[in-house]
Order: sequence, then C-alpha cells, then structure tokens
Amino acid sequence: MAEERARKREDLLQATEAALAKLADHIARGTGPKGQDKIASRAVGRIEDRDKLAKLFDISVAEDGFSFAHNPARIAAEARLDGFYVIRTSVEDKALAAERVVGAYKDLAHVEHAFRSLKTADLHLHHWLAPRVRTHVFLCMLACHIEWHMCER
Repeated sequence: MAEERARKREDLLQATEAALAKLADHIARGTGPKGQDKIASRAVGRIEDRDKLAKLFDISVAEDGFSFAHNPARIAAEARLDGFYVIRTSVEDKALAAERVVGAYKDLAHVEHAFRSLKTADLHLHHWLAPRVRTHVFLCMLACHIEWHMCER
C-alpha cells in the first residue's frame, strides 16, 4: 500500500508540475490571466483544487506571473504517512476494539466487490418502484451471503 501511495503521489506531482508549467507559459506569452489576484485565484487556485497537491509546492505569485518549486520537507512529511490510514467510527472503544474496527472496514471491500459483481456480471435487473428495489437488493445480498457460506465450507 505504501509503494502504491508513493507511486501515485509521484504521478500526481508530475501532473501538477506540468499544469503549473503550462499555466506559467500561457501567462508569459500574454494569453493567460493578468494581475496577481487573477493569477492566484482563477489560475493557480484551480490547479490547487484539482489534485490537492499544491501544498507540496512553494508557489509565489506576482503581477506578471508566478514561480513554483517542490517543497522537499512537505513531500517527505507526506511520504512518512504512506501505508497508514485512519478509520473514524462513532462506536465506543469498549464496544468494539480497534482491531475489530479495522477488520470490519476491510470486510466492506468484500461486500462491495460481491455487490459490484452481482450488478455487472450476473444480474441485469433494473427497478424503479421502492419495494422492488429493496427486494432486489435483499436478494443480491442474500445471494452474496449464501456464496460466502459455500466458500467457507
């Protein structure tokens, strides 16, 4: 998981850097926004919002353009969290131990996979009335439950 997260971050960093370079080129040629406020809000702000990685860059906006560079300290701080994730729950510690919370969360992946499989490969039924939708979902989950028990045996 840590390796995948690091690879994705590097890909997104390169994409963000390419978008920032393209914007800087447009501004330098006179085809981009003009003025510090417009450059910061309409241009750089949109790039920041898209990948949420602008925090890993040092960006300096001026009246006639902007400059940017990687921030190695922030990138290293982000990399230290690779492989970790946080699960929040409203269940008290006394009711459910942390290990069981993680197990329940991971089990959701199996349920989602089973439901996706039922909806894409095995069943092609579409309903519009609420009772039929509920019945359809119930039958899908019942089939998933039976399949799970068969695999366990």
